[in-house]
Amino acid sequence: MDPSEEVRLLRDRIAQLERQQTTNSQLLKCRKALRAELAHQKLVNDHKALQTKVEQYQRQQQQTIDEFTEKQKGLLPDPGMANPGLPDLFLVGGEDRLFGGAMSYF
Repeated sequence: MDPSEEVRLLRDRIAQLERQQTTNSQLLKCRKALRAELAHQKLVNDHKALQTKVEQYQRQQQQTIDEFTEKQKGLLPDPGMANPGLPDLFLVGGEDRLFGGAMSYF
């Protein structure tokens, strides 16, 4: 083989390898970008799932509070009504035995 032909073939091979290297480099960049996008999408999906769980927990919490409030409504006296059971705690036979008559002043 002629030395000039050999040089030409070597230059062609070098050019081919450089093109392949450029292509490989671009592919690596694309793969890296794709991996980053997939990782980002996973984070977005995880965030949405957690947000859904938080919202569900908050609804359950509010429901529990509402149920508790409803139950308490039946237990609390009406502020506009006198509480007939309260004097019975302190007064026995019309006089104040617990406080030595002090309640009659209130």
